[in-house]
Amino acid sequence: MLYLSMFVIGLTVGKGSHKGMARCSLLLSSIAFVMAAGILWERSTVHRDDYSYDFDWLVIGDIFYRIGYELNNVSSWLLMLIASLNILLLLLLHNKQEQQMIASIYGYIGLLLSAVSGLVLADHMLTFFTCAILISCSVYLLLSHPVYGCVPKAIFRFVTAQLLGFSAFLVALVGLYWYMPDHSLQFTMLETVFSSSAPSFTPFMKKIIAGALVVSALLIAGISPYANWMKHIGTERPVLRVVMFCFANALLPAYLLLRFHMIITEVDTVVWLCKLAGAIIVVWCTVRMLLDAQQTLSYIGMMMVGIIVFAYGHGAYGYMIVQLTLILFSLIVIYGAKMQSSSIIVYGAFLVAILTLIGVPPLSGYWMQQSLVATIAGTSTGWFIVSLLVVLCSALGTTIYFTMQWKTQFNQTGKGMLPVVILPALLLIAIGLLWLVDYMQLEIWLFEKVTSESMKLLPMVLTMLSVAVGVIIAWLFSERITDAFASSLEQADQQLKSQAERFGRSVMRLGRSIVSLEQMIERGVVQLLTVWLPYPFRIVSRAGANGHLLHSVVLVVVFTAVVTALWYGIRGR
Repeated sequence: MLYLSMFVIGLTVGKGSHKGMARCSLLLSSIAFVMAAGILWERSTVHRDDYSYDFDWLVIGDIFYRIGYELNNVSSWLLMLIASLNILLLLLLHNKQEQQMIASIYGYIGLLLSAVSGLVLADHMLTFFTCAILISCSVYLLLSHPVYGCVPKAIFRFVTAQLLGFSAFLVALVGLYWYMPDHSLQFTMLETVFSSSAPSFTPFMKKIIAGALVVSALLIAGISPYANWMKHIGTERPVLRVVMFCFANALLPAYLLLRFHMIITEVDTVVWLCKLAGAIIVVWCTVRMLLDAQQTLSYIGMMMVGIIVFAYGHGAYGYMIVQLTLILFSLIVIYGAKMQSSSIIVYGAFLVAILTLIGVPPLSGYWMQQSLVATIAGTSTGWFIVSLLVVLCSALGTTIYFTMQWKTQFNQTGKGMLPVVILPALLLIAIGLLWLVDYMQLEIWLFEKVTSESMKLLPMVLTMLSVAVGVIIAWLFSERITDAFASSLEQADQQLKSQAERFGRSVMRLGRSIVSLEQMIERGVVQLLTVWLPYPFRIVSRAGANGHLLHSVVLVVVFTAVVTALWYGIRGR
């Protein structure tokens, strides 16, 4: 409600006052931050049941359909993350680069935060689906605002991808309704999906729903159908990119997968596809960065989403939540550092964020990757090797992104302003220490079960080796090597293209030859049926017409004997 108040004030009272709206948004966001911190502290220190509130929104006979909210450990963690990101974003908006901001932008951000909070707290399909759509609508309002000046092509691609994602989500809802007993609306209450009704679903129905939910998450994340539409945004304001990725392209699809994991994980095929899709996304984004290092900004976010999807396929839910937290805080530090004055503190925070994403020990990113590899190592050797490849590609791609960002000059207009990158950089270190000290207890607190294996020597050494190899390769990926490697890859691409064209021409010539041969055979068959086979009949007919009856009978008998002999001779062979 506090975030929703920001939206109302931003469109009415604060419409003509930028500074007043900025102060009002910061005040309301600070209150929300204090509330979220208190809730997280209470749930981490005192054992409580999940808080919930609901009311009857539909009564049919003796059946009551309820709608409300539910606050558990995961949602309290995410609420604290949302409140923290909101404070940091508002501080970034005070930078001189964002002085053209108007009050309605704060209102749209408030609407977005209200929708994200509602999504986290929703315990009903109706509110969950409504808040998810509202998140996309809020991002659309930000994209289409004249202040940001985004390319219309990017807006169109974002809208179509989101609509396709929600269409897939709607398919899952319709499937739930169709397979519920007596077509009941019980499925709308999320706890019903997780408990009594899910075991009664048929395997085919589970495949349809699980596949639709996973496809919906991938579409909302922007992975398909355009592969990567964010490179078409064309705006120079990094805050918009942070907002879009944090809430629409990362948190929304990740939480969708987590909220419905009890249905999705019952279908082994869909889980296997998540593993494969996550690995392919990471490798493909790394290759794209090698081909075009200037587009690292467009592919780094998609690669991070791919890592989260890969971890989801292996059941590392605690890894997903903490890794998502590390990614979002790191992006705030990276973009915030670019808008601050050059100083040792700013550069130090920038390095902490980048090295965390790369996974350099002893920072938190390395322990997260090691826990994922250790979890996979205890289940499958094949996927263990794939996880090492994913870690290597992640370190390689993130290091390329780091080198490209480091070459860009930092803005010198933020002097005299308290650097907003210090707090998230300290949080990155603190979360890493928390995960290192007692990560199993954190997973038990989040999901009430342990999903990671204990740290072992072999996975730890191989993870560190994968990170080191990825960093070394990317560090050698200088401008000269980049140009040489890119030119060699372009040359190989041209060779493959020319070979494909030659092969295509050969196939076309072969096709034309086959067509000509078929035409010749067809003409031969027609000639045989219309000229040669009727020829003996014409001879007999003419002889019979010119001769007497006995002569005609003899010719028919002789012709029949010859044809019979030929028939049996050919048949015998």
